[in-house]
Amino acid sequence: MACVGDSIQTSQEANNTLDNRGAVNNVGQSFIIPDDATICAASFFGGKGGSSGIFNVELRSGSYGGTVIATTSSIDSGTLSSYLSPVWQKIEFNATVDLTAGTTYYLRFNLLSGSSNDIIRLGRNSNVYADGQWYFNATAFSSLDLQFRIHGVAASGGTAYRRLQPFAGL
Repeated sequence: MACVGDSIQTSQEANNTLDNRGAVNNVGQSFIIPDDATICAASFFGGKGGSSGIFNVELRSGSYGGTVIATTSSIDSGTLSSYLSPVWQKIEFNATVDLTAGTTYYLRFNLLSGSSNDIIRLGRNSNVYADGQWYFNATAFSSLDLQFRIHGVAASGGTAYRRLQPFAGL
């Protein structure tokens, strides 16, 4: 599936604060979509850590442990750029999914195989995104946020650009 339209983006300003606490297993971020949208991908700022492994990313509704509504294919961390030169890593979901305005959704990174320590390093900031929070081992940390983006098309306009959080890199 080709992910067209980066019209809806939930983003954080990129910086070089990368987190390797448990690297990828059961780490995530909650977010709210302000407009109905069809999404196809997510991005995170970071890169491959010091170990190798396979992971996926799920989109969940209801709660951090809630219903899986979209997932990515298995991703080999060795195919990502190194954390030493972090970049936005775009990962596509296996199918598009419609999201409802004002609803909280959850991105969740899951280790599928390999070392649970340091297969990827994720960028994070100190609570700059008001509509969500960082999760680590299923525990919410309201003082931190993953540097992330949500890619898709707004139901109301299709091509209108919408930012949910200021992003200096655009």
